[in-house]
Amino acid sequence: MQKKQLTISVLVSGRKDTTEKCLDSLKNLRGQLDCELILVDTGCDEKLRQVVERYTDQVIDFTWCDDFAKARNCALEKANGEWFLYLDDDEWFEDTEPIVSFLQSEESREYDQAVYKARNYSNKQGTKYTDEWVSRMIRLQPDTRFVGKVHEYLSPARGKCRQIDAYVHHYGYAFQNAADKEKHFRRNEPLVLEMIAQEPGNMQWRTQLVQEYASVKDAQKLRGAAEEALQMIAREDQFSANQCRGAFYSAVIISYFLEENYKEAYTQAAAFLEDGRNSTQCRCSLLNYAAESAFKIAEYHMAEQYAMQYMELYTKLREQPETDEQKKIISDSIIFVKDAISEDVYHKNLLYWTVCMIRQEKSAEIGPEQTEQVQQYIDVLLQGNGDFLRMPEQVWEIGRARVVDLEEMLLQLDFSQWIAAVTVVASGTTPAELKRMEKQIRGIQTKENIRYSYYRMRFADILVLVEEEGQAGYVDLRNHFAAFASTTLEFYQQIYRPEAFEGEMEMLPDHCRAAVWAQRMLDCGGQEWEEMLRCLRKCARAYPQLGEIVKKFADLIGKEQEQAAEEAQAASEELQAMVLQVKPKIMVMLEHGMTAEAYQVVQQLRQMLPDHPEVEKLDILVRSKLM
Repeated sequence: MQKKQLTISVLVSGRKDTTEKCLDSLKNLRGQLDCELILVDTGCDEKLRQVVERYTDQVIDFTWCDDFAKARNCALEKANGEWFLYLDDDEWFEDTEPIVSFLQSEESREYDQAVYKARNYSNKQGTKYTDEWVSRMIRLQPDTRFVGKVHEYLSPARGKCRQIDAYVHHYGYAFQNAADKEKHFRRNEPLVLEMIAQEPGNMQWRTQLVQEYASVKDAQKLRGAAEEALQMIAREDQFSANQCRGAFYSAVIISYFLEENYKEAYTQAAAFLEDGRNSTQCRCSLLNYAAESAFKIAEYHMAEQYAMQYMELYTKLREQPETDEQKKIISDSIIFVKDAISEDVYHKNLLYWTVCMIRQEKSAEIGPEQTEQVQQYIDVLLQGNGDFLRMPEQVWEIGRARVVDLEEMLLQLDFSQWIAAVTVVASGTTPAELKRMEKQIRGIQTKENIRYSYYRMRFADILVLVEEEGQAGYVDLRNHFAAFASTTLEFYQQIYRPEAFEGEMEMLPDHCRAAVWAQRMLDCGGQEWEEMLRCLRKCARAYPQLGEIVKKFADLIGKEQEQAAEEAQAASEELQAMVLQVKPKIMVMLEHGMTAEAYQVVQQLRQMLPDHPEVEKLDILVRSKLM
């Protein structure tokens, strides 16, 4: 049988929400290359099976036995392609054209492996992710096989490795909740431990084990697994052992980060950096952790030094042409170490370094090159998906110190970006986070601008809404309504004429009309409870989103009214008791001719109890004595 250019293999396990996306993303590959698609069914129901059979007639039934390599090898045994590519049914390509171009080029003859990127999302909204190079393409050889019950990989991997600028969307780690993440871990942990038991000296499995413990933030097991592995390779000085050592060093430090024991993390990072066997990638990882932990414990001088060393080493590494050996390191996905060699980590260290200089009052030593880099990085953050209000705290501190004119950069953003930013923040933000963002904005603000007005108006709006789930009392909610009303009116009074705020206010947006009624409620004097409730009802009708919080505040007003009535009743009873106590004293004063003094006491009683009959009688009696 004549060989195909490419065999594509996918495990289909029953994921109804992503399987078709995955298979549809392969259409361009299948349309432009001489290739075959082999699907391995590990758990599809009848309906999904009918769907996948529309894509290919090569569907292999596989009874799941907790062994990913066995499932993959079923397809590999039937593969008739010169090249082999595999993926899962929870990932799909954004664009396969780079892969097509590579396989159609003469250049492909020079390579035996290829890597592309997996964009691993950590939330279902797709706003948080990391990119990593994954080794998923190989030129098939007679001895090519998958290895590993979990975290399986192709072996042996020989020859030159080509990086292809393509990526898959992968939501496999975007767990709905902690229980789902724990379930995923519980599936993987025993399989990795079983592989370690079978091959105790295989450091690949031990790196996977520490990755599993890191994923569920189990600091004790993470540190224990990493230290056990380090003991096993303590005397070795070979390339593979040194690469793994970097992963285990990093895992130990991460375990202390998880426990927020930054002092020990710093101590360990500094000690590990003394190991002369460290690879360049490992040294980058350790310098990154050393800088961050030193910053956390306010050792700004050392944090400055480590961050600078990291940036210099990173720059040197990036300036050198990548060798096949370095590409192999990337494709092997040595955890933690690999992640330290990224632009994100570089910029994090740049921010740490800059803030360290500021806190040490050495801002003058921040050169134009670093300033420009910081400004460029902030500019990238500002041009993102509207999430710039959640920029790292270090960015805001740099802005407050005027190393970079952050305020000017913010005010140059389109007004639509401010709207988007507040919309993003409104989703799942706690009151404490909102207040911290408010403090950050005020920390860099030196001028008035409609963007600030909008921001304050919408944040007060959001704060009122999120407080409905809190324990806010009457005074707290009254203050929230006051902030909502004042900031909303501040914003809209710049846009609408005064007459728009009168009558039915039909021209005003819903939440602006609600703010007018909220302000009128707040303007009620004394104990005008009924008028307050009337205005509050108007507020809720204008802006139904406030319904629940209005109901809560109305209940609190009712309680305040009841308390006021109870206090008034108690005061009245107390005053009446006082009349009965004072009356005999007034009579004694009259018997001793102290009429003027008695008159003064009675007048005081009349002011407190003007309609009290007993006080009225005393007043008549005293006046008769004065005549």
